[in-house]
Amino acid sequence: MHFYIKNILIFSVLFFLISACAPLRDQEASQYESVEESALEELKKTYEALDTIQSIDIALNVHRDDLSSLVNMNFKDFSQYFCGLHSGEFSNVVLGHLEFTLSGQQISSKLDFSFQVDALQGKIFGHVKAKHEFQAGRDQFIMGTNFDEIIIERVEQVEDNIKSNENRHLIASSVKSFMKALNTEIRNFPLSMPVDMNFLKGINEQEIIRSADYKLHSATPIHILTKMRKYIPYIHNNGIVFFGASELKKSPENLVLSSIGPRLWSDLDDKISSLLDKSMGVSLEAIKEHSSCYVSKVYLSKQMNTALSNIDLRSIKKYFFTLDQKDHSFSKEVVLRDKNLLPLCDEVKKDCSKSLQECTRGCDDHYGFHRCEDCSTLNPFEKVRCVSRQEACRTKEELLLYECKRDENRCNDKNDHVLSECQAENRLLVSQCSEKKKSLILSYDAITLAKLRLDVEVVNSYVIQHTKGMMFDQHLDTIEVDKEFDANVDSRIGFEVSKSSHSDIACSLQRREPLFTHSFSNHLRQKVKVSLSVEACDDGTLTIKGKNRIQNMPIQLNATPYDNLIKDDIFVLDCHYLNIPMPSIPQTELLDKSDIPSELTVMLGRTELRFEDEEISFRISPVSVNHTMVLFPHMLTRSISFKKER
Repeated sequence: MHFYIKNILIFSVLFFLISACAPLRDQEASQYESVEESALEELKKTYEALDTIQSIDIALNVHRDDLSSLVNMNFKDFSQYFCGLHSGEFSNVVLGHLEFTLSGQQISSKLDFSFQVDALQGKIFGHVKAKHEFQAGRDQFIMGTNFDEIIIERVEQVEDNIKSNENRHLIASSVKSFMKALNTEIRNFPLSMPVDMNFLKGINEQEIIRSADYKLHSATPIHILTKMRKYIPYIHNNGIVFFGASELKKSPENLVLSSIGPRLWSDLDDKISSLLDKSMGVSLEAIKEHSSCYVSKVYLSKQMNTALSNIDLRSIKKYFFTLDQKDHSFSKEVVLRDKNLLPLCDEVKKDCSKSLQECTRGCDDHYGFHRCEDCSTLNPFEKVRCVSRQEACRTKEELLLYECKRDENRCNDKNDHVLSECQAENRLLVSQCSEKKKSLILSYDAITLAKLRLDVEVVNSYVIQHTKGMMFDQHLDTIEVDKEFDANVDSRIGFEVSKSSHSDIACSLQRREPLFTHSFSNHLRQKVKVSLSVEACDDGTLTIKGKNRIQNMPIQLNATPYDNLIKDDIFVLDCHYLNIPMPSIPQTELLDKSDIPSELTVMLGRTELRFEDEEISFRISPVSVNHTMVLFPHMLTRSISFKKER
């Protein structure tokens, strides 16, 4: 937002000559009235401007000595350029330094000069006066200059002929040309006072949060700019103050002010002091004393909160969860609580049918008279020969049938013997089984079938900390940090089954390979409020910092190793009693949640985020004016002041 100081253009060429007459009283009165009117207008504009702002957020005071030094540094470049010009009417220009006068909300200056009138080969010495106005540009204040009065103090080498009309005309022409060139070139070469108010440039998104545990993963840039909607200049005897406002309100009706007097200027000071006290807790007199800059903490917190509200800062901690070597294994006895649940002894019997031979050979089907030739249908001659063959066949078939049935009877007799022996053996096995079951002693009403050993290993773990937003309070005493965590744990479970102490019981686990599980817990939210302190650094910066002492955060992981295990189809224990298959044991009985020791609750997805203290810091850099004057930050109750002293 630009601001302007209205200038009153007066162009007069006054020759300080030997024959010049003294100014008339009415001219002096007219000039006084003009000055009073101009000052009243500037005063009115200042009142109106102050009524349009919500608050004073920045106050930059440049002391008159520093103003003169800073502007003349810039003017030196212009002077070198201008003194090199040759218009044809004047040459050999020498310019002095701008000497400023500050009063009545106006800035004026006096500039000594000398140049040669080429047509007369004589030198003119004198000074020019100028009115100035400031405009607030980006990162600089531009000072407009209008030279509106010139005083000729003496003319060398042509003193004897100074009264001639021709010489007077030549001098007047060169003076006009000089003034015109001076105003033209100064407009093309405006004086400026660069001001670097980017005192928040020390806020590096990668260094806001520091932790010994967490390393930077990614960060989006943070842009915090000191941007004012309007600057209001306030000119006092010892310098100029630029009051910056970031928010405006509707302008009131036009003010009606009487003639300038001490009361009006006092009222203006009171109005400004009231705004400063309300916004920053500082007085106008304190600001005017030295070159300085004051920034409201309320404004600063708003600017920082806007930039930090959508911060995307991610850091990662690897191996946040590990297991001690002594804690990674545990064993569980798989037991049978009731021996009556053992298989029935009838199941110990052998299948006798498997030992029997196939005795039914179908002798009547394979042998007998039906296999011999039928002679009843033949003629007598052929029948005689047929009957002879038939008798021989029947004799053979009868013999074969006899032998077949004899072997079949022998097979049945052998099967009867084998069956009898098998049944006797089965009766013995059942008897022995029953005796063993009766003699089987239960330990605490349980039979140990096997010992299951699990070896748990956390092969990888990491947590990503996502800082989603930060919020300062109005006085920069505390900051609320909004964080989100994504935790991940990769685990491996190995298995081993040892033999039972009972020789009649044998068990084996179907799963032989380790079971891998990826457990996770996303979008864990946490908001913490951190108290802030201030630390002055050796390089002149000011650090606002706080320690975030986060307690261990218990978390529950999803897709736990335990859930993965009991849903596994091959996490099955196969057991036999006296070689009799036993019923499958449910997986929840094979491993219950209560069997898992407290050191390995990671199997149930229960763990915690453990990390060291975090440090949150923001660096406030100095303000520089014209790249030469450095103002260092100091923390006050309701504002931050920037002064020359560290």
